[in-house]
Amino acid sequence: MSERFLNSHQIEVVERVLDGRPEPVVLLAPPGSGIGAVIAAICTRAIAEGPRERVLIVTRSRLRAQELQQRLAESSPTVDATLVTGDSFRLFLASGLPGAGVILVTAQLLTRSDIAPAIGANPWAVVISDAVHGGALTRSVLEKIKTTRGKLFIHDWPEKYPLSEHDRLISWYDLPRHELGLHPDREIELWEYNRSPEELEALKEFMRIIDESLPASTPPGIRQNLVAAATSSPLAFEQVLMRAVRNSERRQVDEDLDDAQTENESEWRPHPAAVSALLALVDNIGADKKVGYVIDALRTRKEMHPRIVVFCRMVSTTAYLEEVLSEAEDLQDRPILRVDASTMYGETSARLAQFHAMPCVLITTEGVGTELNLADADLAIMYDGATTERQIQRVWGAIDRPGRTTPPKLVVLAAGERTRLPPESYLLPDSR
Repeated sequence: MSERFLNSHQIEVVERVLDGRPEPVVLLAPPGSGIGAVIAAICTRAIAEGPRERVLIVTRSRLRAQELQQRLAESSPTVDATLVTGDSFRLFLASGLPGAGVILVTAQLLTRSDIAPAIGANPWAVVISDAVHGGALTRSVLEKIKTTRGKLFIHDWPEKYPLSEHDRLISWYDLPRHELGLHPDREIELWEYNRSPEELEALKEFMRIIDESLPASTPPGIRQNLVAAATSSPLAFEQVLMRAVRNSERRQVDEDLDDAQTENESEWRPHPAAVSALLALVDNIGADKKVGYVIDALRTRKEMHPRIVVFCRMVSTTAYLEEVLSEAEDLQDRPILRVDASTMYGETSARLAQFHAMPCVLITTEGVGTELNLADADLAIMYDGATTERQIQRVWGAIDRPGRTTPPKLVVLAAGERTRLPPESYLLPDSR
């Protein structure tokens, strides 16, 4: 990317990373604030000034690595960007890494014992860690790698990043929105709907059965997953429940063979009667009512908001919503697109191109959608995800991007769940 399109804060990061000092630059920046543009500019300049130089980029996911690879191909066609996967890295170990260009690798791959030493043994101009979750482990690996130009560690949640006394810290969290190229206005709403007495009674009975079925040592995550799935969609709950049944059956087979008790007594083994009772209750808990809110939003806002994105927690929920919305007769005038972990990469690119080109509804999971540039979205709806400050911030970052001409709008849909909307400091202060 040409640096003439960067703002002064982005240019500052590029120059400090490439100044040759050994101390790493740590950038604390909200999702969607122009991080990808900074990475592209660093790669372009480093390789332009040294055609035989190499840049290592470590990403939090393969989808993010593919997005950066595509960005580099579009903005800097002279820069060779290679995405290294597990299979391809074994070939590189045998034949050697490319002599120049950008190498993209996921944090999960980097921390493998046979890969980190091979990467560390090669000279690099720049090393970049791009908002990797659990950044302490990745950082410990990257700190051992020698560079000739500099290192950049990016993090999107300042309270959780492990800083050292040698870090050169740059924070964008206190900057006015307009200085980062963001629209000066944005809207965030919390929609809370009240369940009917029948729904509340069904949910209460549902909780009772789960609590009676779970051993006291069960981790809270199992109970939370069951409740979250039940209030998302019947299909999502059925898949979570059936997975628990299959796992328990598999463990029982292992125990019969070994004539031994399972090592993890905290895992749930649902009794067949409990499974039947839960499946009978889930249709009455109110997931269909929650879908109704989404349908009403599409009906009443589709003219005002031509492109709408719905973020879901699970792939099974995206499938459920796609089916329900596709059957709504008054929504047949616009495509219903779905992008989640089950979508092939080439198909993902095609559907995103369609989303950017015409009015439509895009259904995605939070894990996939938050890695995409959805700045064309006129409205985003969080359907059933974790309503924590960080998760809302990540969803917000997918739509609240530099260069928007209209205010981004986010709706958080909740039904009695404990919801924590991010404070102003996490949504970036207004410029007014």
